[in-house]
Amino acid sequence: LPTAERIAREAPRELANAHTFFNVANTILLIGFVGPLSRLVQRLAPAPPRLEPKLIQPKFIDPVYLGTPDLALQQIRHEIGRIGRRVVDMMEAAPLIVMHGRPDRMEVIVTMAGELEQLYDHIVAYSRELGGKEISESQSHSLQTLLEIGNYLMSTADIVETSFVSMSEEVRENRLEVSPGTRLKLQQLFEAVSLAMRLSLKALEEEKLEEARRVIEMKETVDELANQTIDRLGERLLANEPNRIILFRIQNEIVNQTKRIYYLAKRIAKAILSEESNHLSQFKRNSEGEIR
Repeated sequence: LPTAERIAREAPRELANAHTFFNVANTILLIGFVGPLSRLVQRLAPAPPRLEPKLIQPKFIDPVYLGTPDLALQQIRHEIGRIGRRVVDMMEAAPLIVMHGRPDRMEVIVTMAGELEQLYDHIVAYSRELGGKEISESQSHSLQTLLEIGNYLMSTADIVETSFVSMSEEVRENRLEVSPGTRLKLQQLFEAVSLAMRLSLKALEEEKLEEARRVIEMKETVDELANQTIDRLGERLLANEPNRIILFRIQNEIVNQTKRIYYLAKRIAKAILSEESNHLSQFKRNSEGEIR
């Protein structure tokens, strides 16, 4: 081939070979710097720290009070009241998940339940320390009552976390619709039971016995609302609409679980009244002993 034509044909290939050789050489040279460069980048722009789940901590109980049992009992009472307020928040989210299909609220409920378990474990551990000290019979009875109330509150949280969340998932998966009339009846029942729990907590934290008595007196109202709701469900069962049987079963279970929560609120109220009765009896015995 003429020289000019040969150069025209071979020049691009030679340039490509030279470019490839240059890239390979650079790669070989830079491989040795990968480790140091990586460490340098990490120092200049460190990865964000891993966010660990936030553990809820006690707000009131403290070892400093263990030397004074009456103060320690009061702090336990406040801490259990703190659990109660969170339980009420969970209860009031229940209608949103079972009637309105709010999966975001379901996640909140599950998270709150886990936090309550942590907090209750702290309370139980603290109570064990207090119970291991020299405390009076009356103080021991008060401690037992407070733990009993805490257990009722944790049972309430468990109902919301397990039963209501499970039912709401079934409602959502089957795309079930709650009729306005049924929704109204269920809402009235929810509100009555929520009020009962709030009154029980007020009786616990503020030592207002009249509120505890109100909770017990609400039994007739709660039973009436529950019966009205069941009657409504029976009427809707006969409606010519899809998914009647499954919806009846779920809504009937909602009523039953809501009534269970009321009975737990009533047990809290009764425990508070029993504790007050015990204090009065102890005071009377002490007074009689002094007179003798």
